[in-house]
Amino acid sequence: MVALLVMTGALVAVAQEIELGGKLQSGGQITIPADQTVDGDLYASGGRILIEGTVDGDLIAAAGQVTISGDVSGDLMASAGAVDISGEIGGDARVAAGQTTVSGSTGEDLFIASGQTTVSDSGEVGEDLVFGSGRMTMSGAVGGDV
Repeated sequence: MVALLVMTGALVAVAQEIELGGKLQSGGQITIPADQTVDGDLYASGGRILIEGTVDGDLIAAAGQVTISGDVSGDLMASAGAVDISGEIGGDARVAAGQTTVSGSTGEDLFIASGQTTVSDSGEVGEDLVFGSGRMTMSGAVGGDV
């Protein structure tokens, strides 16, 4: 019975990944290389998620470490031990992490729940910054309210 449930679950996961056309990725490390574009939303879970290329849609990420040095045209939702945004997020970014570093930009609002947050001098928030953080270092620019 247990084997049947496991097999059914595995088949459902494969079917979902095929149906989503690669939009659902999981594993030890998920990398979108600099020369690659994901058309539409990307749902990723793994030990490490590295976005060097472009996600032409939303990115929903859950991992030990999420690093975005490329572009996400839509919104970002990330839950991780560490999140590093050095690329561009076109929409809102919602982050829950132990440590968050923003040296890139968000086109709209940035919501952060983090033990330690750093928005460096090159970091830009297009609209509002809302945060709950044990330690906050803010050197970047915010277009709206903090």
